[in-house]
Amino acid sequence: MTNRATERVIIIRPSRVLYTQQSVGGEFHNGTKLSELFRQILYEEVDIKRVPLIEVVRINRKMWCLDGNKRLRVFQELEHCGICEKVRMRYLSSKVLDRTGERQLTAAGGRSVLVQDADFDNQIKTITSEWRKMIKRSRSDVESGDLDETLDDESFQAVCFKRNIYKNVHVNMS
Repeated sequence: MTNRATERVIIIRPSRVLYTQQSVGGEFHNGTKLSELFRQILYEEVDIKRVPLIEVVRINRKMWCLDGNKRLRVFQELEHCGICEKVRMRYLSSKVLDRTGERQLTAAGGRSVLVQDADFDNQIKTITSEWRKMIKRSRSDVESGDLDETLDDESFQAVCFKRNIYKNVHVNMS
């Protein structure tokens, strides 16, 4: 348990936070696979705001993940897809470092973490590919008028901008 007087919530890009572990398990404590949480957030089955906050601390002008390396990996994958540009994280004062004294900074400088699930990377690629195809089909259906319920281009763009995917439709899926 952290001291509430030494923390605050910040909004930051997941890619700006470094890992404090070299590897993480492929599942959360409740048995959900990391790739499944990724899929659920991508398809809006889970609201990213309902995922527990990652705890971070600043050490030598860099942000480090003290608690939530698995969630951080999922958020970084979502950031790569353009889904979560920034997320809320719990920023802790460096005074809490005594409780994490046994943690070692990774040899890779905290930039990467190995997921102990041999299929994780392939699952992420497959889920992302299927999602991008769905978005592209939706865009194509709207443009061709093949939907029963059509959106004008401005409405479609508004929906996509809300999810930050419109640029992916044009840039990444062309």
